[in-house]
Amino acid sequence: LRVQRMTFMSRQIDRLEDMEREEREMIEGLEAVACPLRTSTGKHFRQKVRGAQSALRETQEKEAEERRAIQDTSLQIQEMLVQQCQTMMQDLTEDRDAAILKMQCAARSRLAHKRKEEVA
Repeated sequence: LRVQRMTFMSRQIDRLEDMEREEREMIEGLEAVACPLRTSTGKHFRQKVRGAQSALRETQEKEAEERRAIQDTSLQIQEMLVQQCQTMMQDLTEDRDAAILKMQCAARSRLAHKRKEEVA
């Protein structure tokens, strides 16, 4: 289960890195397109820039959503791990208490047996 969670987190991080790479490529493409467009009409250039800015905004919004999803998943995993640890600690405490009771009963039994021998 932990391996699955870690694999999921790794995939989420890979997707974020891919989005960042795409964003960089878009910016580089925008810069490459900007030079020839400067000689073109200003209106055409502004349209291209607005389109690129819109695409960049969408990419950034997707990236933010992915980050939130990863953070939510991470918090859920942390909560589950805390609960598992608490359950394990409770189980260990109960096992310890049971062992102590068993040893106390055995000691009382031996003591009672010795007393019977002494009386007899």
